[in-house]
Amino acid sequence: MKIVSVMARTLGVALTLALGAFAAPASAQDNTDTTTMIVVDMSGSMLQLLGSERRYEIAQSMLTDVLPDVTNQSQTGLVAFGHRRENDCSDIELFAQPGATLDTLRGYVSTLSPVNRAKTPLRDAVALAANQIPSETQGAIVVVSDGEDNCGVDVCDLVPNLQDRGIPVFLLGISLEDESVEQIQCLTTDTGGFLIRTESAACGRRTPACLVRLTACVPCLRIKSWFSPTWKIRSSS
Repeated sequence: MKIVSVMARTLGVALTLALGAFAAPASAQDNTDTTTMIVVDMSGSMLQLLGSERRYEIAQSMLTDVLPDVTNQSQTGLVAFGHRRENDCSDIELFAQPGATLDTLRGYVSTLSPVNRAKTPLRDAVALAANQIPSETQGAIVVVSDGEDNCGVDVCDLVPNLQDRGIPVFLLGISLEDESVEQIQCLTTDTGGFLIRTESAACGRRTPACLVRLTACVPCLRIKSWFSPTWKIRSSS
């Protein structure tokens, strides 16, 4: 099994957990009561290989797999950055406002491709996503990224507004370095969300066992995130 499949499933579980962390049971509410904005990093670094696949391909596979569940449980929108121009911190696009159909979202995700040397305007992308969440609904932002903002701004500036609005941020980090985590962790830990990191070591022949172990940890993840809001998922060879 390709490592992209392992990481995609791992991140898919994380995204489902992120949605469940703020949404009430399906029987208790309609999906119009919650809004999920997805922010996808398509900066130049997402072209790097993770195992045999590129990082952005892992992000695409994960989103394609989990979007049916996410759109079923919440009004879902999509923001991406770094997919059009190099060295441009304004390269951020709102692809879909909350309420987009599954087919529409999947179509957008499938066309995303990083631009070499594109910037990572993470703060402004998250701010744009937050602005799409109606004040009368519960909302959350899910970010898929492999690095910190490199546009000379502090992402932590967003935290007070996100706290006031009750919007948690869940960050799914692909090969995030420790330095990057230090710079962006405030978005998750200070808003009630969590950060999950993946690493590039392949499961190899033990892939099925890795997936079983991951599944076994799922019921504990939400509870433990309050005490250890940064999770590192390592697939051993």
